[in-house]
Parts: sequence; structure tokens; C-alpha cells
Amino acid sequence: MSFRQIAVAGQDCYQLLTDGTVKQYNATSATWEVIDQQEDNVEIVGGTYVGLRRESGHAYKFNRRYWEHLHTGVTRLWGWKDRFWLRKEGSSILWYKGPETHGEWKIRSYYFLTKDLIMVQNNIYQLAENGQISSYCSPEGWTFIDPSTDAIAIATDNNNLFKLQKNGFIYRFKGQENWQLVGSEKNIVEIAGGIAGLFTRHRDGTVYKFLGDLSWQVSDVNTDNVHLAVAASAYRVNDKGEIHRLEATGAWTLLEDNPVVPPEERRTPTGVEPKYTYDGPYNNRSSTLLRIASGAAGQNGLVGALGDAFIKFRVSKGFDVCKVAWCESNTSNSLNYLNDGTVDAAITCSPPAAAAAIDEGIALDPVHYIFREHLLLVGPPSNPANLNPNSDITTMFSTIYRAAVAGNTYPSVLFSHRRDRSTTNLIESTLWKKVNQGPMEINPFPEHINSSSDERDACDASLALHAAANWQQYTLTEYSTYCLNTVHHDRLAIYKRGQDDDPSDLLFMPGYLLVSARARNPILAEQFAAWAAGPEGQAVVDGFKIYNKHSAYSATLGEG
Repeated sequence: MSFRQIAVAGQDCYQLLTDGTVKQYNATSATWEVIDQQEDNVEIVGGTYVGLRRESGHAYKFNRRYWEHLHTGVTRLWGWKDRFWLRKEGSSILWYKGPETHGEWKIRSYYFLTKDLIMVQNNIYQLAENGQISSYCSPEGWTFIDPSTDAIAIATDNNNLFKLQKNGFIYRFKGQENWQLVGSEKNIVEIAGGIAGLFTRHRDGTVYKFLGDLSWQVSDVNTDNVHLAVAASAYRVNDKGEIHRLEATGAWTLLEDNPVVPPEERRTPTGVEPKYTYDGPYNNRSSTLLRIASGAAGQNGLVGALGDAFIKFRVSKGFDVCKVAWCESNTSNSLNYLNDGTVDAAITCSPPAAAAAIDEGIALDPVHYIFREHLLLVGPPSNPANLNPNSDITTMFSTIYRAAVAGNTYPSVLFSHRRDRSTTNLIESTLWKKVNQGPMEINPFPEHINSSSDERDACDASLALHAAANWQQYTLTEYSTYCLNTVHHDRLAIYKRGQDDDPSDLLFMPGYLLVSARARNPILAEQFAAWAAGPEGQAVVDGFKIYNKHSAYSATLGEG
């Protein structure tokens, strides 16, 4: 397996290897991530989207999460912004698909055997196999701007069109058929351009940058360079297949393939460390880490089940192994973690929080609906508040409050209040507001434990359930948390459970997966999101059990 081709699109760099593997460089994590692995991949092209052509003739564009099929029978492919051009096998016809064709492929040329295409300030220029250069002017209409047959390559610095001739001279297009000489070094073998400028590679491997008029500056003196690619940055490839990127300082940085990252550099920006890391059955050392923030879904093991299954799924499709980390969090903190890139994704059961994350640009659209969870109202089996199981949840909260105020029951009516800023905590607060009261509560920690308010605020769902069981209190808890704590089942009765058939039911909790707009591994995060919401991920959710009880259900009912 060795380097075959490089393509650049905006700030992104891609490489195609001889075994068909396509990788994208993740600048945040400083690693190359596999985005496709098919033996018959033969070409990649840059643009707003990276394009891919297979030996079978199928062509695709990469939409961050998946490959969208473009056409069949393709032998050449070009792409800029949301526009794609292609040439089909055994034909000189040039096809085009863009916004103005409304998703359809239209013929744009019958007459030339296209060697290369380039877009300069929304103008399309074509280099024919015979060396002639023409400009696109209307559907199927082209005008010669260089009828000679001397050109062997064309390029742009995002403002101007340049051509490289057989004699090594470089010219800049000035309009109509007027060309200005800008480079006369006869040993130039390659030109490449983009926002970062125009660059040339000489026969001895050295790289130069165009400064204007006839002025050029040495950019790299290494003699092992074999290819250039330029977009927002300039890249050079040496004969070992190593890719270097030109920095603003003028230095070239090696984009290492899966470098060994010291543990101290793997910390998230805010120092939040994973509670648990999953690596499937592979016990792998991969430095590629997908960080997911969650509360109960992590505590009950669902994140782990999804993580392990996702890793196995990726490996089965030929991708490199990775790791999935669960970062313990609550709804409030999860949004902060998404916002600053601390985590790549987060799970929340709060529809308003999910909507706000999208509206504020914290998370990428769309939201991924991946499971259904339900809240329980549990309490002492003796039912000191005399709750009617046929009442709605708001009425039950009102009944609990009135019984607590009356103070004439044994045991006393008390409510264990969640202080963890979870979705459950938010729903509980909403219910108390509906009955216009605050919760009647006690400190969930015994008096002989010297606990601070910070410790109380940080207590997780299991501790709140423990307090309710030990001190005969009512409380709201997730069904998964209840399943996880079997030791308390004989001391707690279930008085109300959320249902799926009523979208207004406050005890119904839809589980949403959000992908951070500042994810360190955006491709991996979006792949996970699409997989988790798809058939394979939903099968994992359906099969997830805690002590032989289903605790979460696939997102197949309702809309959340």
C-alpha cells in the first residue's frame, strides 16, 4: 500500500492509496482518518466536496457522513463548489450537474476530448487533449482562448487562469486570446494553484511560488517532491508518499499518518477526561477517539454497547479501528462541551436543548433521534401520599405536595430532588412549576456525612434513587436507572411510567444525538450519528438489556 493521489478542498486534504483507501486529514486531532476503502477506487478530486471515481465507472461525492452516488460509466471527474463535471467511457461528451440543472446531468460539450477543466471566478475553462484551451460561454457553447496546441496543463490562483506549455513556459490569461508570460524556466514540469497562490515544481523537485510579473520565490529546495496540490493551503508530496503542508510562516509541516500522540496531549480542551473508553473486541491502541457526552445513557451502558458495536461495524467495512469514549455529563454541561469542542457528540433527552444547540450553531443539523427512554415516578410501597395510579403525573405531584404539607402521614411524605442538572432534573422542575410549588425534600445525604453542596449537586441518578429507597421518599428516575439498581426494587413501587403513545407525556424521553460543530473528529462523529440512527445502530438499541430487561427502545415510535 502506497500513495497514489492527493486532492484538496478548502481547508481539507485527502489522499488516495494504491489499495483504494481514501483518507482525510483531521487538523484538530492531527491524524489521517479513513473515509472509504474500496480496491477499485482510482481517482479523487477536490472542490467544496471531494469527489471519488471507481474503476467500475461509479462516481461519488463525500457529504461528510456518507458517499452520494453521482453517475456511472465515468472515466474522468472534476468538481468545484456544488458543481460536478464528468466524461464518460468511450465518449468525448462532457456532462455537467449543478444548481442551475436542478439535480440533472446536462451535456456541455460534444466536440473536445477533455484533458482538464478548471473554474476561475465562476468561469469554466477547458484544456483539450490536443492542447487547445477554450472558455465555456453557454450550454454546449465554447470559445477558443488559445487555439494553439502548446498547453499541457492549466491552473488558477483563484483569480487568474495560467497555462503551462510544452517548453516549460508559464502564461497568464489576460482576456480574449491575450496571454502574458510570467515564467520562463524551461524545466518546469507541474503547476498547481488555489487560494494559497500559484506554485510550480521543477524537474529537480524544487518548488517555487509565483509573486507577480516574472517574480518567483523558492518555497522548497527538497529534490524528492513528485506532486503538488493547492487550495486554501499548498501541499507537496515526496517520493515516499509523505504529504507536507505549507504554513503561514513559510515552513512545511509533515502531515503524519496516525502519529503516536502522548497521553497528555489527548486531553480535551477543558480537561474533561472520559469516564470509560470502549475499543470493541480489539484491545486496540488507536489514537483516534470519538468522545460522547451523556448522563444516564452512559451510566446504564448504552453508550458502551453502541460504541463497541460501531467499532466492529467500521472494521467489518474495512475502516481502521478507533475508540469511543463516554464523558459523564448532564444536559447543561453537554451543551458547553459541544460548544467548545470538548466532545465530538452528546446525547440529550431534552428536545428544547437539542433545538437550541442547532439554532445557536453549537451542533450540526440534523438532530439524530436514536432511542426512547421513559421516566418513572417511584416511591415507598406504603404509598403515604395515597397516589392514584390512574391520575396524570401533574396531579400526582400536586397530591404529593398537599400530603407533605398536611404532615399527618407515617412515614412522612418526602421527595428526593435531583440536583444534577440532567433532563430528569429539568422535567421534575417543570412539574413542580405546574403545581406552583417547590419540592418537599430532605438532604439526600445522612447528617453524619460531611458533604458539600457541590457534592450534592454532582450526585448521579443512582445516588438519588438510593436516597429515595433508604429514606422512603418519592422521586423521578429513568427506567434504565431503575433497572440498573435491582437492590432497591423491593423498597420502591412504580406509580407512573412514561408512555410512547402520547407525545405530550412529560415522562417520555426521546434520546437525541448531537454532533458538535467544533468536533475534533467530525467525520467519525457524523459517521457514528448516521450509523446509530440507522438500522445497525437501532438493532443495538433494541437488543440492549440491563439484567434481562429492555431499558431503552429504538426510535421507531413517535417523533420525540
